[in-house]
Amino acid sequence: MLIKKITKFIFLFLITYTKIFSYPIDLTELPVYVKKGFDKNNCNLNESQVLTNGFYKVEPNPGDRKVQIPDLPLDIPKRKFFEWRKLPQNSFTFLIYIPITKEDYDKIISPGFFFAEIGESWAIYFNNQLIDNKISENLKINQKNVIIPIKRDLIQIGTNILCIHIKGDPLSKETGFYYGNPYYFDELTNILNANKDYLLIFLITIYASIGIFNLLFFIKNFQDKYYLFFGLFSLMIAFYIFIRSPLVYHFFFITNAYIIFKLELISLFLTIPLFCLFLNSIFTEKELWYKIFIRTCIYHGIILSIITIFLPNNALYDILLLWQLSIPILLILILVIITINYIKALKYYLNKFDFLYGIYLSFINTIPGNLLIGTFFIVILTLIDIYLNIKKIKSPGLSNYGILIFLSGASLRVVYNLMNLLKQVETLNKRLKNNITQLKKAYKQIQISEEKYRFLFNNTSDILITLNHNGIITNISDSFGHILNLDKNDFLNKHFFDIIYKDTNRSKVSEVFEEQIINSLQKGKNLKIQLPLKSYGDIPFKYFDIFIEKIYNLENEDNSEFLVRATPIQKNPLLNYLEKEYIKFVSNTDIYLIDNIISKLTEELNEVIDDMELSMVRIGLREMLINAIEHGNLEITNQEKTQFLNQGIYNEILKERLKNPYYANKKVIVEYKFTQNEIIYKITDEGKGFDVEKYLNDKNIHLSESLHGRGIFITKNAFDIVQYNKKGNVVVLVKKLNTKKENHEK
Repeated sequence: MLIKKITKFIFLFLITYTKIFSYPIDLTELPVYVKKGFDKNNCNLNESQVLTNGFYKVEPNPGDRKVQIPDLPLDIPKRKFFEWRKLPQNSFTFLIYIPITKEDYDKIISPGFFFAEIGESWAIYFNNQLIDNKISENLKINQKNVIIPIKRDLIQIGTNILCIHIKGDPLSKETGFYYGNPYYFDELTNILNANKDYLLIFLITIYASIGIFNLLFFIKNFQDKYYLFFGLFSLMIAFYIFIRSPLVYHFFFITNAYIIFKLELISLFLTIPLFCLFLNSIFTEKELWYKIFIRTCIYHGIILSIITIFLPNNALYDILLLWQLSIPILLILILVIITINYIKALKYYLNKFDFLYGIYLSFINTIPGNLLIGTFFIVILTLIDIYLNIKKIKSPGLSNYGILIFLSGASLRVVYNLMNLLKQVETLNKRLKNNITQLKKAYKQIQISEEKYRFLFNNTSDILITLNHNGIITNISDSFGHILNLDKNDFLNKHFFDIIYKDTNRSKVSEVFEEQIINSLQKGKNLKIQLPLKSYGDIPFKYFDIFIEKIYNLENEDNSEFLVRATPIQKNPLLNYLEKEYIKFVSNTDIYLIDNIISKLTEELNEVIDDMELSMVRIGLREMLINAIEHGNLEITNQEKTQFLNQGIYNEILKERLKNPYYANKKVIVEYKFTQNEIIYKITDEGKGFDVEKYLNDKNIHLSESLHGRGIFITKNAFDIVQYNKKGNVVVLVKKLNTKKENHEK
């Protein structure tokens, strides 16, 4: 009752405030007499005769009077909830007795009637004279804000009879008058001035502008979906206000009022889902109950909209009532969600500031705080509107103004953020202008530094190579050509592996070493390894100490480059004084250690043998170490190797056995003795050995051409003595140094 009284007070205040005319007669303050059927003679009945002629009296009650046919106790079928039936049109008579005093009569110039809504079709008589005829057998011409002019000559001092013939479906709530206000009699100029719809046009323009404004932001920032949903939410409200206003009759010629009513309901039902999608795009922490609620909101509106499309006309008011009864729960839950998120933000400010100032900042500076204020007003005003509509009380449309405040506040917030952003940009521009001289100096320094870098890059004694993250060569220093006698332009934009020398007989083993390099490039790890690089001349390759280091790209780490430094193995002058050296290595079966071991075993030979001999020694050692691992500890026989190679699975078998502890834990022992006269290498594996006599003494096997035994053939050419034990798991390699003394004397 309290809400009802407050609403009536607000409405009467608005009516009083807008009364600029002298004699308006409010028709809702007068009794209405209703009867089933129509007889023009009834339009002459005086007020004392009307009840005896079968009319039902509807008492005056401004703002709360039911004059829709299904709600009146007439001799018509009873309307059910979710009414699917459609009955033929019936005629109904409405009589209103309007008193005109002599004082009012003297003021009348050009009068007329205003009806907020009337339908389904009608004819209007005033003092038994037809003044408007919209009777139709087929068309539903329910219309809002109907203005009907009257000739002054028809008005008489005393009682005037307004007789309305309404024809429509007795089960349809569109048949009759819309409940509530305004229905009145006044001067046409006053009626027109009071119904120019300026406020509606203003509201629609504001809502549509806010919607378009946010959609433009979304086009610029597709990842910010809250712009999309907020824009659609604003546009949907603009469309809802438009479609339910009299303006729709000026823009669309739709003769069937139910089509407009369906569009009105669909736009109303979709506002809450769009707002929930907006909330879902803002709040990132989404618990299970929150996700369930958001989906419920979305499905609620979408399902009701789809049902509305296919519902028969008479059930449209019932689906509206269903929405009105269910939507308060969703609105309150929306308010709860925003409040929970606001409390989370509030805790942060209360920990940093005092209580009142923390609350103030949490409302002003946080999205949940901004939303909470606006949403609170929307929810309260919308609940009031829904209550008034359910109670058949004419609502002043308070929710429209609440939504306007909310959307305007949100848009002002966006504008405020943009203004701050523009100020920041302006500040940055000033700083850039103030520092332009320093930037120019810095640019010159960068140019000088770049020139220094190029000079150092191209004049170092080491070979420098830059690679992208895929291993493609992007730059090579000039020392590349001086040391390797190759044109660096032939290798630019090629893979780093194209520079590495590969023994065709050991291509599968080389792939294992290449994978080690690839793994380092992919993980961005530094790598130090000894590799043979291609060379032009008598020696097809030269060994280098290779160090690969990642060069970080601060702008995009995924596009970081790698610097490869290739350093020729340096000669050690202390070798002139060496009498004897002994080294022993004991390692697990690890093929990746081979090149490191070879590097250590041959690093002191530069002074005692020439480059060609040194290369042959390295190749021989490499072959023997690979044999010790491959045929020895990994137990891959010659026949199995041939089979695996033919099947294309040799590389996979090699990797599997290197990972298998049974094979990997076996030891490879390398012993090295260096004297003034000779170098002795002894390599021992824990394999089963092989038939030594077959490969060393059988003249029918051409080791230089055979797939198996080629390593032994190369080694015999590199060393003066190659001697195996009987089992075949130990090999001794001897290289005579007869030329050492001559070299020293020279």
